[in-house]
Order: sequence, then structure tokens, then C-alpha cells
Amino acid sequence: MAGSLTFTSVLSIVPLATVAFALFTAFPIFGSFQASLQDFLSVRLMPPQINDQIFKYLNQFAAKAKRPRA
Repeated sequence: MAGSLTFTSVLSIVPLATVAFALFTAFPIFGSFQASLQDFLSVRLMPPQINDQIFKYLNQFAAKAKRPRA
């Protein structure tokens, strides 16, 4: 039961973080907040072995979401 709840919680956090980082990228005023949030998440929430990869993909997605469609 606990494993299922943990898995579901982690799966729900990823889309939330992606949308948040997309919004932070769209508005430059939130740049310092984005850096603070990434630091907080990497220290307290994510395992150090994979947090660089996760943030790389999140930032790539946020940068692509920022670009206007042609």
C-alpha cells in the first residue's frame, strides 16, 4: 500500500514541476525563484545520483514550452 502511494505521489509531482518550470521560464522575473526551487528540490527531495538528469530534462522541456509555435 505504501509503495503504491509513493509511486503515485512521485508521478504526480513530475507534471507539476514541469508546469512550474515552464511558467518560471516564461516570466524572467521568476529566475531567482526557479534557482532556489531547484536547489531546494535537489537537496531535500531528489536522490543526488539523478537530480542533474531530472533538472536537465525539466529545463529542456520548459525552454521548448517557452518558444512560440510557428
